[in-house]
Amino acid sequence: MSIAEVIILPMAASGGDEMIKGDQWHEIHTRHRLHESKKSIARALGLDVRTVRKILSQKEPRLPTQERP
Repeated sequence: MSIAEVIILPMAASGGDEMIKGDQWHEIHTRHRLHESKKSIARALGLDVRTVRKILSQKEPRLPTQERP
């Protein structure tokens, strides 16, 4: 392959199936109210502990945003 050839790989769309759904939001908040640690919640749900912290900082579940023009 010469320097002039460039391979462009498709980017994964952000959001979609990877986004936290409302039921997971409620699960995280319920477990936290029951005094389960953030690390334990993250392990049980297959999430990063930073994601759990972010979700716990939200007062209510966020609705998916529509694409803006």
